[in-house]
Amino acid sequence: MCGRDMMCCAQTGSGKTYTTNGVAERAAVALFAALPAGAAVLAVCVEVAGSKRDLSLGAAEVGRLIAAGKADAVDVAEDYLARIAACDDQNIFITVTAGRARTEAEASSKRHREGKALGPLDGVPMAWKDLFDVEGTPTTCASDLYRGRAPAGADAPTVANCAWAGMVCLGKV
Repeated sequence: MCGRDMMCCAQTGSGKTYTTNGVAERAAVALFAALPAGAAVLAVCVEVAGSKRDLSLGAAEVGRLIAAGKADAVDVAEDYLARIAACDDQNIFITVTAGRARTEAEASSKRHREGKALGPLDGVPMAWKDLFDVEGTPTTCASDLYRGRAPAGADAPTVANCAWAGMVCLGKV
């Protein structure tokens, strides 16, 4: 169960972090309402009281922990996927790409073990606003008008660039 004490934060490409607190879905909605139009979101983090790992860290901090060997990309992705599943009844995620997340996290973990990390974001989990095409998932813009849309045949360029950097796609919010 998700619980009532929740913090949502998003880190934009400009480095500014937006944070909201509140009851699950309302906190996430308030977070995205606070973002400037066209903001490139680098990370969306959700922290729920009682989590075994601090899921409120920004993208750069998670990347540093993974690069330093203090966290493993697979473990981090699994923690986020477990938290997403625990909050499923709150309808925060429109689509969860667990299979893709696990595959990308395993590849990142392997690169880190071999000393071949792609950069500072390799292994960092990411959730996309449902305005971006993510291969294999429909882009609905969270609207009934687009329900039943065919899954995207390819990632949007922004999603592809983040995948190229080794980021782990958790799904769409």
